[in-house]
Amino acid sequence: MRLGPRTCVRASEQADRLTRPTRPEDEDSLKDEPKAALAIATELKQIGTDAFKTGDFATALDKYQKAVRYLDQHPYPDDEDVAAFKALRFPLLNNAALCALKLTPKPNA
Repeated sequence: MRLGPRTCVRASEQADRLTRPTRPEDEDSLKDEPKAALAIATELKQIGTDAFKTGDFATALDKYQKAVRYLDQHPYPDDEDVAAFKALRFPLLNNAALCALKLTPKPNA
């Protein structure tokens, strides 16, 4: 049996819900681990991207915003991590904005 992209996104979402709290400040293991927060944010970005590709803009927006919250837990990481944080934050914010625009009802002209 072959799984479709929507099934894979749902499985990723379920794994995310089971392993990650909604708010990163609720996850004690990240207090002094900016690299772990970066890895989680990268994983969430991929889940959001998969959801976006299937047209599930609400889920994609949720994952992008959640990834930004993880990055916000460590706003001033070590100098070596600053570039990686900035490189991830920019597309997350752009992708979240695009999802918000896709979800906004179009006015009747």
